[in-house]
Amino acid sequence: MVSFSARFSVVGPSYPIITYVGDEVMLPAFFSPELNAQGFDIKWTTPKSSSPVLLYQNNSTINRIESYMGRTVFSRENLKYGNVSLIIRNVRVSDGDLYKCLVFSKQWEDEARINLIVEADVTFDPETASPWLIVSEDGKEVRHVEIRQTVADNPKRFDGWVNVLAREGFTSGRHYWEVEVGEETAWDLGVTRESADRKGWINLSPYDGYWSVVLRNSNVYEACDNSIVSFSLGVMPRTVGIFLDYNEGQVSFYNAQSRSHMYIFTDSFTETLYPFFGPCLNDADRRAAPLVIRPLCTQ
Repeated sequence: MVSFSARFSVVGPSYPIITYVGDEVMLPAFFSPELNAQGFDIKWTTPKSSSPVLLYQNNSTINRIESYMGRTVFSRENLKYGNVSLIIRNVRVSDGDLYKCLVFSKQWEDEARINLIVEADVTFDPETASPWLIVSEDGKEVRHVEIRQTVADNPKRFDGWVNVLAREGFTSGRHYWEVEVGEETAWDLGVTRESADRKGWINLSPYDGYWSVVLRNSNVYEACDNSIVSFSLGVMPRTVGIFLDYNEGQVSFYNAQSRSHMYIFTDSFTETLYPFFGPCLNDADRRAAPLVIRPLCTQ
């Protein structure tokens, strides 16, 4: 006879769940194959606290973390279909975490892990922009121009490469933002440490304080690791998602539409990190469309 543990498991999505401040999000978790879960205990937790975000036990639910009280929804009705998903309302930046859904009884237990990413509010910083770039008034678009702009030089500004940083810097936590690259044939995206050189020719490598992925010649994707790593993609991303987990030392890149993974850097961070962007130079074969930071949804 096949054991219960061999027949049933608790499953969640293999990809991160991406949401926005103020939104409502479901963290999906299910029995596979479908099984009535009403007789099991269910505990949702995060690494931030030893107390559960939500505990279902003896046919009642309990919230033990004050910041989640009144914002979590758990459907007892759906338990009979094996659905043990958690809904979080009015999402906060602090909700971004790796959630664990533990389902257990006296004889059996299993768990699913769901990575929740809350998108950060990121804007371009015109004080760092190359003189060959123009940043929109709302700070959400940057475009390369053919005429060098008359701007005051300062230690923060790129003067050789056509790049720009975000205003927002991060010293801890998990942060995610998306950049619309459209059909551009060349771009640079990533993060850089505060002390990294911005003058003259810069070397895009972690050793020099840059963790970046670039596109060249329409279809050449490269991760600028301590040695260049070239990779191919089945579908050209029109929007690229960048996920920084400062504490874990990870910078991940995604095709935001397909939710497919592009590359991950693993390192240790000790300085403020800033999102890094480069629309690259235009020529006769390149479109002059801007890079656009996708705005936050605040439904």
